Amino acid sequence: VVISFHIQRYPGVNIELDYAGKQLELRDKRDPEKKTKVTIFIAALTYSDFFYAEGMTCCDIRNWIRVNNNALAYFGGVTPTVTSDNCKVAVQENRDWIAPALNKDFQAWAEHNDTVLTPAKVKAPKWKPVVEGHVKIMNMHILIDMEDMTFYSLEDLNRVLWEKVFRENRVNFSGLNYSRYDLYIQEEKEALLPLPLTKFEYLERKIVKVAQDFSFTFDKVHYSMPRKYLKSQLEIRAGEKEIYVYNLNGDYIRTHNRSYTPKDWVIIPSD
Repeated sequence: VVISFHIQRYPGVNIELDYAGKQLELRDKRDPEKKTKVTIFIAALTYSDFFYAEGMTCCDIRNWIRVNNNALAYFGGVTPTVTSDNCKVAVQENRDWIAPALNKDFQAWAEHNDTVLTPAKVKAPKWKPVVEGHVKIMNMHILIDMEDMTFYSLEDLNRVLWEKVFRENRVNFSGLNYSRYDLYIQEEKEALLPLPLTKFEYLERKIVKVAQDFSFTFDKVHYSMPRKYLKSQLEIRAGEKEIYVYNLNGDYIRTHNRSYTPKDWVIIPSD
């Protein structure tokens, strides 16, 4: 006997995340035979069905955080819960659904945005039916229209994708006189929780050792440390503009400005 039930939806409660199954391609102007696969990320508000999509050439955690930040900015707010697929950038392990092991950076993203991650059961699309509906729309309509187009940059591809998403959000529901966008504006937008003042920044993490020259090396750049840290192991959390230094217990030590010049030295004069 198969038992099913209807999930009651309320405004501003949940966002569902997934990838579209179908991929697009980028071409190389210099090498016509060279192609780069583009995976399509989708986020959907579960009450209004209002959705966001973006193409990605790399599905690592840095880009996963980036597209999720973009989705929240598009929605203009966040929900108390976020339901993701079980992709590795979101969930490390989810055997029983009760206590999934979450990616620590995605968990930090959730904490920063004051939301809770509730991954769907493995191989259970009914647990995220709204975004699964958008996967079908994306695969059967939007991406079908785009697969015969030629794109040489991700920016150009996303520009076309966003135009199609914009139009799809404004198409009236079947048999009704209002659209996803109408429902979002009238009933869901104001129910969303406010976004934090600053967006979450993904930090590259690495364990380094302070060398005999009283520096550690990160991304081919030397950063100075006080003498007392000689031969110590440190945890580096590298943002776009700054390098944050912690001990292995997670205690903050200092911040360096980040350099992208190989073999450069970044020195704090007090050292």
